[in-house]
Amino acid sequence: MNRHKEILDKIIANRNETSLVSSASSVKNKDDIDKMSIFSILSLNKNRFSEEGIAIIETLEQDNEFPYQDLYKSLKWKLICLTNIQDVLSGAIYDHVDKDVMGSRNYFFYEGLHLLREYFYCGFNNYLSAAEHLLRTFVEFNIKQCYFEYVCEKQNSFIPLKEYFKNGVSISALKMSNKFLPQDEISKPVKKRIQMLLKSLSNKSSHAYKPIDSIRGSGKLRHEYSVDTIVFWMNLNSSLTTVLWSYFITKPALFNPKDIPRKFGFSPPMGIFISDFQYQAVVNSLSPEDLKIFKEYAMQTNEIKVFNKYYENQKDLTDDEIWETFNGEKLPESISDGYVVSLIKMRTMVEMLSSLCTFDAQKDIDESLEPLLYKLSDYSWWKDNYLNLNN
Repeated sequence: MNRHKEILDKIIANRNETSLVSSASSVKNKDDIDKMSIFSILSLNKNRFSEEGIAIIETLEQDNEFPYQDLYKSLKWKLICLTNIQDVLSGAIYDHVDKDVMGSRNYFFYEGLHLLREYFYCGFNNYLSAAEHLLRTFVEFNIKQCYFEYVCEKQNSFIPLKEYFKNGVSISALKMSNKFLPQDEISKPVKKRIQMLLKSLSNKSSHAYKPIDSIRGSGKLRHEYSVDTIVFWMNLNSSLTTVLWSYFITKPALFNPKDIPRKFGFSPPMGIFISDFQYQAVVNSLSPEDLKIFKEYAMQTNEIKVFNKYYENQKDLTDDEIWETFNGEKLPESISDGYVVSLIKMRTMVEMLSSLCTFDAQKDIDESLEPLLYKLSDYSWWKDNYLNLNN
């Protein structure tokens, strides 16, 4: 009993505390993906996986004879690519500035990243149906990120975002994608894929599904581990790829790598440029044909032309001038290492700011309503009150 009390006391004591870990991968060569585990790519806590889950992950990471190693490596490159998206999210300041709303502008991306981590926690711990249910929400959060960036830029205002945080009302995910994706040929296949993906995820997991979609069809009726647990992550590929395509079209900066420290030191403008190692994650997540299509589209956009002109107008900094911009007690061994360190710090700060809206939302909870929680399970309460309730 004392052990149980100790654990509960620790949980309760930590209810208002949080920890935030960010990372950045500087791997460039496609074959070097073996150096990056899924733990480091997504900042996953190894202690939160079961013994069986750890064994499965280590097999995927280390066993070159595993039949789907190539697919797993491809998935890891796409995950690295997704984590780099946060570095090109808009840093523009619009009218009607509200510091809280502006700081939370990337809430949707980080909430999606949070769900993606939970997807792997569930999957490798053998909660496969729970993992599958997360995919549609993951996709929708990234669609909302693209949409609200688009609509705020169009209106030169944070009001649309402020209103959403206030009332939670928005158009459907499909309508959002039709809004933020441009009206040109390159977007048509992406819009169609989003439409089909949302329908598929809805049929398979977001609602009660057909017997053919039941994980119990493998004969495992009591959450036993099975081969499905080893390969559950294959279902992520369609969702993740579709999300990346949306960003590839709306974030042309992903295809325009620059020597950022040489022009800006370790304090670059937000959301405008990426470095070469970030670009390589994009390259390694696409087929050569797809890379050519997306890159050609990106380089002809007006946004890239403006960014390139701005970059070229900056003078080159000397190594000493670059190091003067480093904020830290211990200097890294190289400028490239210093940029990675600065990038990790920036990611941590932006994610924390983007999460503030979730903390603020808790402040509005009326604790005086707590006694009502006990009554909501009583039929007699509903019989007396249902006519007075609004949807």
